[in-house]
Amino acid sequence: MHNTDIKIGDVVKLKSGSLEMTVSDIDENMVSVIYWVPAVNEFKTYNFLSELLMKTNLTA
Repeated sequence: MHNTDIKIGDVVKLKSGSLEMTVSDIDENMVSVIYWVPAVNEFKTYNFLSELLMKTNLTA
């Protein structure tokens, strides 16, 4: 089941803890996020189940 509180453009992190990530797409119960990796100087993307994510207080 999709976490309907999360929208494209929201800043999220894993409930278990992680860097802040920006939601770039939502499909069924999967959420695509994008985040900056300074060590390699590039953006990365990843897909998570929506239940693993929570919104942060940051704004995109």
